[in-house]
Amino acid sequence: MKQLLSRIYRRVRRTISVNRRIKNSQWYHNVFPHLEEYEAIQRNSDIICIGSTPAKFAIDFHGIDGIKGSNLATLPETVYYDFQVVKNYHSYLKKNGVIISVLCPFSFLKERYTSDDDNKNYLNIRYYPILHRALIDSFDYSLFDKWVENPYKIGLKAWIRAFHDAPKSKALLQDVNELSDDEMKVHAQQRINGWMDEFGLSCLDPEDGRFSVLQNTINHNTSIYKQLLEFAQERSYRFLVVIPPFSKELSALIPDCFVQAALLEPLKKIGVQYISYLCDDKWSQKDLFIDSFMMNKSGRMRFTRDVVERLNKIV
Repeated sequence: MKQLLSRIYRRVRRTISVNRRIKNSQWYHNVFPHLEEYEAIQRNSDIICIGSTPAKFAIDFHGIDGIKGSNLATLPETVYYDFQVVKNYHSYLKKNGVIISVLCPFSFLKERYTSDDDNKNYLNIRYYPILHRALIDSFDYSLFDKWVENPYKIGLKAWIRAFHDAPKSKALLQDVNELSDDEMKVHAQQRINGWMDEFGLSCLDPEDGRFSVLQNTINHNTSIYKQLLEFAQERSYRFLVVIPPFSKELSALIPDCFVQAALLEPLKKIGVQYISYLCDDKWSQKDLFIDSFMMNKSGRMRFTRDVVERLNKIV
């Protein structure tokens, strides 16, 4: 019996050790690139930022003197999960703290992400390490056990990375735009094409019939944002939407009438304060970006300082 218990004990200790090594590995943090910010969030924070890819690559509170803030963006993210993140983490804010929501003109056009086989857990796994299970749509405990409690169950790749770690993802560290002017134009068109394909649009004209099909989704997300605004106001938090800049190449391909119909009019409808940096020449210069869409490290820092300065004047 002693030998059996000893073997069980050693096996449990090895499992705990491997799980710890996997969860502390850079590979695991590359799988969940938002996790580092969530692990570092502080009590009595001044600001939390929510949003998707535009938020992740536009806001960085590190190095901003006098500000205790966290960027809780995940990528990609729906409006529904913006609200879930706020529900889970708003208590980290100080009294009268600020919630900054970073939105782009396409943010209200997606209700949920699904896979080709309509897998309800598609992309939801990225929330398993950070949200309470009650806030996760179609929560599956077996996935939670595999990816959070016992990541050794992920398989051989996780075991390998426990002892031979992967390098840190460099996307957020990149500080130079290596694209030529012509490549920037090509990238911008590819980004627009990708969005139109994702949302089933044939063009960016609000009068187009396909856009009208998305109106129910826009209304649904507008309703969620109204609830989010009310949630913040009831708890005396300040709430601000920031629409970040795109490069001049990408901005030129997005008509103002589309921005108005897809984002600004819904925000005005529910009375949300917002700052828009779209088509601002100062912030659309190539040297602030990695590509036509995402800001680079120095651009992100400069932009965050400007947002914080303007925040105190208008909210």
